[in-house]
Amino acid sequence: MDFILANLDWLAASCELLASWLIGNKHRIGFILNIIGNVTWIYVALTRGIPGLLLVVVPAIGINAWNWYKWRKSARESAFLKVRDGLRRAIEYTQKENT
Repeated sequence: MDFILANLDWLAASCELLASWLIGNKHRIGFILNIIGNVTWIYVALTRGIPGLLLVVVPAIGINAWNWYKWRKSARESAFLKVRDGLRRAIEYTQKENT
């Protein structure tokens, strides 16, 4: 257990690097992994007396949560647009067939 607590900074950094890779490859779970890394950084900052790190990490949690929400909203809108366009093409096709 002491080994894990002593190396939490490596865990946090690994979480954030993997999260960046996942987000870059369009996997939304990367935002959640990034938040986990940020929470780990908060623990590291508080236990090791690094208050300056909190100035970066705390807002980053909010930014990741907001981006996750926007991505989810964008995915729903994209699905709606695909259905709408498909229906539009189907209507146009049937109109051409009837003329």
